[in-house]
Amino acid sequence: MAQTKIGFSVKQEEFNQALQLVLRAVSSKITLPILSNFLIEVETNKIIVSSTNLDVAISVYLSATNTELGKIAVPGKILNDLVSTLNPGDLRLEVIDGVGSLSSGKFAAKINTAPVDDYPVIPSESGEARVSIPAKTLSLAINRVEFAAAIDESRPILAGVLFDLNEKGLELVATDGYRLSYAKFEREFKTPIKIVVPAKTLQEVSKIASIGDEIGIWLSENDKQVVFRTGNVKIVSRIIEGEYPNWRKIVPDSFNTKMLINKDEFARALTQAAVFAKESGNVVKLSLGEGLGLVVSSVSRELGEEKNEIEGEMAGPSGEIAFNWRYLNDFLGVCESEKFYLEMLESLKPGKLTLEKNESGVEFMHIIMPVRLQE
Repeated sequence: MAQTKIGFSVKQEEFNQALQLVLRAVSSKITLPILSNFLIEVETNKIIVSSTNLDVAISVYLSATNTELGKIAVPGKILNDLVSTLNPGDLRLEVIDGVGSLSSGKFAAKINTAPVDDYPVIPSESGEARVSIPAKTLSLAINRVEFAAAIDESRPILAGVLFDLNEKGLELVATDGYRLSYAKFEREFKTPIKIVVPAKTLQEVSKIASIGDEIGIWLSENDKQVVFRTGNVKIVSRIIEGEYPNWRKIVPDSFNTKMLINKDEFARALTQAAVFAKESGNVVKLSLGEGLGLVVSSVSRELGEEKNEIEGEMAGPSGEIAFNWRYLNDFLGVCESEKFYLEMLESLKPGKLTLEKNESGVEFMHIIMPVRLQE
């Protein structure tokens, strides 16, 4: 009986980088044993290395030589750990009748493989992309919103990011019900797309932005999956079903107080306030007063209290508002400007945070729901 042989030769440096990328789609909580494997498709002079956790799949395309065509399912962590220790240069992976052999120089290892027919089908893109977006711009927009999506998936729609492409541009929105982040990139898109994509997927899309200049986007025929591709990397994600909340209702129509604040000074004051805030529901109070600047304070009945006054340029009446300090800190993590604006209407209305200088071309707004002030 003839032996079934599949194999390829590839550069260790390229293969190692590919394995590192696809490993990110392998879940730490594996429900199906086959999902702990990488799928390697060997075609003429190229290979496609993929992994999936059923929510997201990552594929990397590589040039290869001495290709013997077929598909292989190889334990992902084992293969990644071995390849990462090899010296740069050529390596070869072969599978004969289900038994894999990895060799490079004087190194050789045998790896048991899994039934390739058990591996889930990973959708492929066909034809031209529905739209193409500058990779750096999309990455920046994603980074400004994805952190505001819900971590708890009890309401799946809030664990996603609204991805709205229309004739005015690209709008991204994420909210967990306590805060909302909005980013917009103005550019005319003739093919509208309005979907909700898991925030975790968009985190991966942002990470591959440096690979190519543009990121192409495709939708599956049933509109249940979306494909992002740049350079030699492809990410496939499920689309979250359901209607995204009317987020515009969360944003007040107007504000009557606006203060320009130095980011670094505020970050230091916030860190100090967090010492007591961590022991009292994470609440910090911001007091905006003409002539007083901005007072950042926190109180813990058991441990003590503190306050810190920093400079701020204010327009409008004075006021007080309290927030969860962690939400403010998350905003600072994506604030590239040296200064930012804080706007408020009253203590129980949402506050608005925007950048003083935004040279990226990506509009940005962050809304935080306030915490009721305790007398």
